[in-house]
Amino acid sequence: DLLDLATLRSRYANNLRLDFNAQADARKLKDFLAPFKTNGSGGGCPVVVHYHNGVAEVDVALSAEWRVRPDAQLLTQLEEWLTPERVRVVYSFSATA
Repeated sequence: DLLDLATLRSRYANNLRLDFNAQADARKLKDFLAPFKTNGSGGGCPVVVHYHNGVAEVDVALSAEWRVRPDAQLLTQLEEWLTPERVRVVYSFSATA
């Protein structure tokens, strides 16, 4: 079967990885993600924030409450805010899929 990009993204996205530096704005991130949350209805992909400040870095997985649909509109908005290099959908393909 041929699948469109939106279906592939929804089905195989392992997480949405965002690269933040010390100037990151958590409130703005919340505003971007909120319309795309799955609201505990299952599905969606986890959001992982890679935070770095020049001295240290850490990956922070947001709670399940913040799982999102990896929609093209969300990705575009995040890329415009953070730059495309700082927004990445990480995929996971299984041999049984």
